[in-house]
Amino acid sequence: MIGDAARDSQFRREALALDLRWRCPHCVHEIPDDGSCSLGFPNGMMLTSDLRFRDEDGRWVFCKAFELDDA
Repeated sequence: MIGDAARDSQFRREALALDLRWRCPHCVHEIPDDGSCSLGFPNGMMLTSDLRFRDEDGRWVFCKAFELDDA
């Protein structure tokens, strides 16, 4: 069974290799002026420049309303 650290490392490698987009700056719902979410979701962690995808408690964080802004 693969551990959390290995799974996290694999996700980070694959996200970089595939240029995966899943964070607010790539989403149509981000309000450019302040980075907030037009749907009102708390998105502070999704605005950081690092590739964090777990919160402080180790839970995976992602947005089910993410919609790629391909403009």
